[in-house]
Amino acid sequence: MGYYRDKGSEYGNDERWMIIKLKASNVVRRYYDICCLTAAAIYLLWILARPVVLLIFGKILPEGRTSLVSIVATLAFIYMLSVIVEYFALRYYDKNM
Repeated sequence: MGYYRDKGSEYGNDERWMIIKLKASNVVRRYYDICCLTAAAIYLLWILARPVVLLIFGKILPEGRTSLVSIVATLAFIYMLSVIVEYFALRYYDKNM
């Protein structure tokens, strides 16, 4: 990440920069906590609701690899957003400290 590297060399890893990184990493950790809980709730709901949906609509829903691809795509999207969240958290704490 360019901002992270540039500011790290600018501040020389002083105490202020360490505190900014710590606060930004706490924001990213909370982001992951929220995303993981939300994703787990959605997949649990899907596992519980799937038999009812199959009874109503029959065998028209895709199975197998489609579910795996959607899980991998969701995890990749969550990771990409975490980089953006970290960038904005670093900028916010750098400006406000």
